[in-house]
Amino acid sequence: MDKTELTLKAIGILVRRQRLQLAISQQRVADLAGTTSSTYSRFEAGECNSLTLTMDICKALNLDFADIIKKASEAHVKYVEAVHVE
Repeated sequence: MDKTELTLKAIGILVRRQRLQLAISQQRVADLAGTTSSTYSRFEAGECNSLTLTMDICKALNLDFADIIKKASEAHVKYVEAVHVE
């Protein structure tokens, strides 16, 4: 898995955690973000790399976009370090 894939997966996980904490359905977030439930589902799975969609979803879930990107990047670094421990 490359850096982009890992970062997208981390963003999806962070967004999913927030959605679950708020007890909101995927469909509701999709509606708030102006997308379809299938696109949103792919987003949570780390399979959608749209910057605009990321910003719309963050807004729908009251998440700070910059904070999510930073946390996802940090998660990527931790993953790489864990995988390369000898």
